[in-house]
Amino acid sequence: MRSRTMFLSGGAALASAALGLALVAPAQADLAPSATDVVGVGSDTVQNIGNFLADG
Repeated sequence: MRSRTMFLSGGAALASAALGLALVAPAQADLAPSATDVVGVGSDTVQNIGNFLADG
């Protein structure tokens, strides 16, 4: 009985790992800057607010 439980646990762990690896996507960098980009200078708070307002 114990070996069956270990076998099923191992199978579940293997399935979880395979699913995790299957869903991995390559990183995507930001696009090159354009003339319509909004640039803010200031503290982190001001920059985060500006970023939120620009990106929504």
